[in-house]
Amino acid sequence: MTFMIRGGGLELFGMFSILKSTVGLLSGVLSVRTGESVTRFYKLSMIESNKGAAVGILLIGIGLDCLVSILVFVVLIAIDSFVAAGMLKDEALSSVVFLFGTVSIMHVLRGVPYGFFLATERIVLLNALNMLEPIAFASLLYFIEGNLDINVVTLSFVTGALGLLVVSWVIFLCAAFGELRGASARIDGVVALDFMSYTGKLFFSSMLKAVGLNSENVVLGYLLGAQQIGLYNALKRALTIVQYISQPWGTLCYTRLIVLFEAGRRSDVKSYILKLTFKIMMAAIIVQIFVLFMLGYLLNYMKVPIEGLNVYYYALPLALAILLLISFWWARIYSNVVDPIISLKVNLANIALSLILTVAFVSQVGLIGVMLASLITNVSIGAYLYRHLFRL
Repeated sequence: MTFMIRGGGLELFGMFSILKSTVGLLSGVLSVRTGESVTRFYKLSMIESNKGAAVGILLIGIGLDCLVSILVFVVLIAIDSFVAAGMLKDEALSSVVFLFGTVSIMHVLRGVPYGFFLATERIVLLNALNMLEPIAFASLLYFIEGNLDINVVTLSFVTGALGLLVVSWVIFLCAAFGELRGASARIDGVVALDFMSYTGKLFFSSMLKAVGLNSENVVLGYLLGAQQIGLYNALKRALTIVQYISQPWGTLCYTRLIVLFEAGRRSDVKSYILKLTFKIMMAAIIVQIFVLFMLGYLLNYMKVPIEGLNVYYYALPLALAILLLISFWWARIYSNVVDPIISLKVNLANIALSLILTVAFVSQVGLIGVMLASLITNVSIGAYLYRHLFRL
């Protein structure tokens, strides 16, 4: 983000944010989230020492991801001109939209390897891979910082995503062959139906979550200019640094929650989540205060034009909204373990609230309306989730 704003300005960063949100929408709306299904069913198969079933689960997941990737490719061909003309205000950039959109396919194809790594508790590897893509992207931007435009940024982004895909699959194939050597694939009809049913529930939940997370920039692309979207995303990126505190814990705790819940230890599930949440929030609040204190220096370093702008007018409600979001870091894995319908309800409510409030507030008060909409939405979602957790 820093190199992009310094090298190309807020407008370039705004265009990048719109494109990235479009990729997020495609990945989330069309992906069936096989990675999470693989994690659950592969883990259960290995607990039962049924390697044949584990191989079958991996093959089902790979097949689904390949079908979804073809669908994403077709959709990209159909919408590239529309996105370029409607959101980037330049139909000549349709080829850029298409190239950027291929990252959606790469995200889909990473599903099974990531699900396998999580099921086999290769947490350090998974976190290292998650860091590889942004590091590669930032490194490419650093070396060409003075000559940035949307074409260069797109090529750099696609290169980073492709590198991560290749590395993920090489490691996955080596690890899977080592762990499952000698096992013959066995696809049990009942297990396959359970897998598809569970994946179907996750699909609708993930689709709604993707719309909720990524529709914001898409909607703002019509309501505001790229410059204002760039400013909003610059503030958001700076303030979401604090999310790195909570980010790994969903991965680290997923298999633990599966074991506790399947053993019928519901009170332990609740206690485990609440104790960890308290520690995460204490650390997050301290870090967020520090980030707010340093915000002016950070924006100046990024060459964000803030002269005459009351940065904290926008930053304080956004910082509070982000802290509220961190407070239910556990929501997705909790839903996957306890009842996938929880995520479905939450994501549906999130879409309805955030879109309605964003359009209404931005139309009336401009950019600050985005922050207020996020704050009200997160308060409402948090209240529902904690009510459900305490009743477990």
